[in-house]
Amino acid sequence: MNNKSFYSLVMTRLTRNIADSLFYMLAIWSLSEKSAFLTSLAMLCFTIPENIIIFFGPFIDRYNHKKILLFNTLAQVLLIIVLTLLLAFNCLTTIPLLVIIFFSTLFGNLSYEVEDTIVPSIVTKEKLVKANSILEISYTITDSIFNGVCGFLIATFMAFTLYKFNIILFAIPVIFLKNIHLPQRTNEESEVAYSFAEYKTDLLAGVKILFEKKVRNILLPLVLINFCLVMSSVAMPFLSRKIEDTAIVFGSLIVVKGVAGLLGAFLINAFEKHVKLETAIGIGVLMQGFTWLLMILGIDNNIFLVVMFFLSYLFFGATNILFTTFFQVIIPSEFLGRANTAIDAMITCAMPLGTLLAGFLLEKGTTLSIVLLPYGVASTLIGVYYLLQCRRGVINNG
Repeated sequence: MNNKSFYSLVMTRLTRNIADSLFYMLAIWSLSEKSAFLTSLAMLCFTIPENIIIFFGPFIDRYNHKKILLFNTLAQVLLIIVLTLLLAFNCLTTIPLLVIIFFSTLFGNLSYEVEDTIVPSIVTKEKLVKANSILEISYTITDSIFNGVCGFLIATFMAFTLYKFNIILFAIPVIFLKNIHLPQRTNEESEVAYSFAEYKTDLLAGVKILFEKKVRNILLPLVLINFCLVMSSVAMPFLSRKIEDTAIVFGSLIVVKGVAGLLGAFLINAFEKHVKLETAIGIGVLMQGFTWLLMILGIDNNIFLVVMFFLSYLFFGATNILFTTFFQVIIPSEFLGRANTAIDAMITCAMPLGTLLAGFLLEKGTTLSIVLLPYGVASTLIGVYYLLQCRRGVINNG
């Protein structure tokens, strides 16, 4: 794809993801050393921003996308500077860390929403799957490589040194933002005079999209999947400790997850040409759940565990591309900001409860397999549901 704006967008997301990865790994690993409950609180702060992001959708559709990305990037830089200063003066306690996690994640999520909204305006409809795959592949390559590096860095260097490095990483996306050239949108001209009445109307228009039949039928089951998925995310540091109690193994497990997602995003380009989009979604969700259940059955065998973990996230990576493309195809571009934030708020609404439930169960000594089981069961059953709905013609992107 010979598109300078698109590849500048890729580099913006890629470099931001490197910074987010280091911040995530540092926070989760340090708190998991203290308790499962604090780990679940950290995951809560990583997930709640997605629940409230719906309220920012009208601004994404109304305001200049490059300005929003620049503001979010600089805000994250400032937050990590504050965190580093608190650490330098030995004032970084759990509460300030959780607050910084919340706001940094909020600004980061807003940036990802804006980037997804930009894609249909700089590539043609026929290239949307390819463009989303390239974004995901670039993102995942960096994610998989750098998460492995993060495990090594956390085990080798002091947190203070790594947070200072994180400041530089968060600033790098600014370099690429200037090369993104977007078509002028008519509603940008009135962004200064944006009244509360207009905001409320725009917000409700985005929410109404959730209740359209073709959106609702594929969206609601994702609420359950994400509830169960975040339970497994809270359990991830403890799953890695089952193999070996070191940050390097934790980072390596995240690398396996990233490489699997990368391969899934790569393979879906060939697969989607031969299978309808909505059918491919059903198959992918079914298989990510089935392989996860197999992983739990063989959890005492480290090699089998890693292989099934890899396969589950391979299908997960592929279906992520398909879900993104499905919503981009069926939703008009002028509604994408509001619709995407409303969709993300909906599918993540149960995730905070999932983090607290997983933290409570692990704190009480519940077997790790029990905490991991719901994700496999939910994905398998919902995959079957999607396939049945496709067969009846209830789910379609027409």
